[in-house]
Amino acid sequence: MDILSLDNNFNFTNYLGIGSDAKVSVDFNRLRIKPVFRKICRCISNKAFYGLLVLKNIFYRMPFELKISYQNEHSKMESITIENGLCEILITNTKVYAGGVEISSKCRMDDGKFEITVIRGMWEWIHLLLALLCKKPLDAMDQNLMQFQTDRLELNFTGDTFCQIDGEKYDSFAEGEKRLLVNVISSCEVIVP
Repeated sequence: MDILSLDNNFNFTNYLGIGSDAKVSVDFNRLRIKPVFRKICRCISNKAFYGLLVLKNIFYRMPFELKISYQNEHSKMESITIENGLCEILITNTKVYAGGVEISSKCRMDDGKFEITVIRGMWEWIHLLLALLCKKPLDAMDQNLMQFQTDRLELNFTGDTFCQIDGEKYDSFAEGEKRLLVNVISSCEVIVP
């Protein structure tokens, strides 16, 4: 399986979320330490509570422009600038995400690449839910989805947002301009039963 690095400082294997899904994770982690939350979780499952938090944060948007630079399949750097109002950037190296949805039909955990999926608005979130319900990859459900593969990615932006690595909060953003570098740094062999 490929091992990815965020800023050559944090290693991960599954996913990095920037934007609304990270905000949901932050809210969930903040609430789960409260006694009232534990009582609610006895009545409903964690997934149901997570779903309620998704609904609460469905209109969250990143209030800044984002520049994505990545190495394409010809080993040349390409750049895309996305205007403010973006919901989410998902960087995944796993077939399943968010309770079982398959993000990309091209995903392989051992190919030396990861997938970048840009969730620009409500329509992509609806497609994400439909992909989960229909058990189809998100890229098959939404032909206009902005998604690509790379082994090196740089994100540049100037605002504040939420970030999580494999479901854990990441808050080592610098003040002012922010630059995040994600790349494949290694791989390890695993036994798959």
